[in-house]
Amino acid sequence: MAKRAPNKQQIYRDVLSAAIQLDLQLGYLKWTVSRLARVSGVSRTLIYYYFGKSKVSILMEATKLFGEELAGIADPAKPSLWASGEMVFAFMESRKLLRRIPGITAWYFLQREKETEVGRAIRKIEAAHLVKISRFFPGSSEE
Repeated sequence: MAKRAPNKQQIYRDVLSAAIQLDLQLGYLKWTVSRLARVSGVSRTLIYYYFGKSKVSILMEATKLFGEELAGIADPAKPSLWASGEMVFAFMESRKLLRRIPGITAWYFLQREKETEVGRAIRKIEAAHLVKISRFFPGSSEE
């Protein structure tokens, strides 16, 4: 039986998961794309094709994914779930990301205070998420 080729979404997740894992293990940007290719099981050529040659651009994609999935910033379905009172379902959907990319939460907390492009992007996501929360829970504080 022939092995199915991974789809673009699976390749994307495999690369981002491996990049986060390497970033956690070795330190911010202290890994190589060659090592990323070995850990992710995706060729360097394909990584360059999807993400470009910049390691920062790979981590920015992970940051974008974090914002879209966990904070529900870019997903128009999540605010509608919140508005209809189905927040639990919205959070359950977000948990899928945590299972697919186990280190993303630890990585997020390590990056959020850094004065890097990734740290600034994470803080921007947090600010947008706080605006969303305050819209659904008027009178709530940032704490």
